[in-house]
Amino acid sequence: MLLARHALPRPLRRAAPDGRRSTGALGPFLVAAGLAFAGHLAASGPVEPAGHVSALSAERPERAPLSSATTVRHNAVAHGVAAKPARATRSRRPANAWVRPAYGPFTSPFGYRWGKLHAGIDIGASYGSPIYAASAGVVTFAGPKGGYGRLVVIRHANGVETAYGHMSRTVTRAGTRVTAGDVIAYVGSEGHSTGPHLHFEVRIGGRPIDPRPFLRERGVYV
Repeated sequence: MLLARHALPRPLRRAAPDGRRSTGALGPFLVAAGLAFAGHLAASGPVEPAGHVSALSAERPERAPLSSATTVRHNAVAHGVAAKPARATRSRRPANAWVRPAYGPFTSPFGYRWGKLHAGIDIGASYGSPIYAASAGVVTFAGPKGGYGRLVVIRHANGVETAYGHMSRTVTRAGTRVTAGDVIAYVGSEGHSTGPHLHFEVRIGGRPIDPRPFLRERGVYV
């Protein structure tokens, strides 16, 4: 004969002396677990309050959590070292280095054409492409200049100057010191121009020379 569910006997729970309900059969297990945890804390030493993390890091940095950026900053301050973010580095060229002023096909040579001296070379490039200082020097001019449209002139060592014309915009100004490869402007088609390109000149003592042999002697090929 089957017995009804409510007729099954239930284990009796005795009240604890303080009036709270007893944990019943789990009581001995919970007491043993509590004693084990208390023993672990005693063996691991005193626990510092959370509010003293910075003091703990300064006095005993080896116990500070390695993944905490805040603790690392506290350690740096405690030891008199200013925490600085990592900075990307780039290789520096020699002071006398020369580079291409723009990247693209060579489109027009130095020399006379239509009865007039073309005092530089032309390098084809897409509109807005960067234009670079060919070598270290000081910018002596940056602005509009007749048929050049926008012009930048840089004075280098030994009486050498370079000029850059037809730019869409310039990002330098007179008096600025530049190094080889610095962006000084962007390709355009301003002034006497039939399309976007860089007009590039090299001058020695104020007189223009053919830039290609000059650059070739310095390891730069256009």
